[in-house]
Amino acid sequence: MASSTGANTMSYLFGTKLAVASLIIGIASLFTFTLMLVGSISGIALGMIALRGVKGNPARGLSKAMAVAGILLSIVAFLPPYFYAAGNANAACTEKRLQSIGAAEARYLEVVGRYGTLEELARAGLIGSDLAAPVKCGYRVELQSEGGAYEITAIPERRLLTGQKTFRVKLPDAR
Repeated sequence: MASSTGANTMSYLFGTKLAVASLIIGIASLFTFTLMLVGSISGIALGMIALRGVKGNPARGLSKAMAVAGILLSIVAFLPPYFYAAGNANAACTEKRLQSIGAAEARYLEVVGRYGTLEELARAGLIGSDLAAPVKCGYRVELQSEGGAYEITAIPERRLLTGQKTFRVKLPDAR
């Protein structure tokens, strides 16, 4: 029994040290988003191992709290860079979409003699139905055309979650 108690004490001490490390990494990750993935994964892994190490020990309260706090802080530190990257990907997708719509408008003007709506561009086969949809890549796109001029606006469907940039392309009447 003495060796079992000694093993539990060693496991508890090891778990406590890992809980402290998890908490420190979690806090550091909040302030240094450069640790993003490495810091977050390390903080979560150390916290999970620490929870296992302190399991079953009656004095585990503070160690368990530190491990859980480290896990939660590591998860929270990962979210802003993730949304930033997702927002940039959505913005790049939207820029490409606006370029395609602009090129389709130029072709439509050559053929019909005026600029068209998204639906008209899709019916003419100049853009796919996915480009004609109001929302794609997290951005809501609206096209207003009047004879010799058009304006395209693209705004994030949910600011910060799907993107932060707002796009506006305006081609005035050249007549």
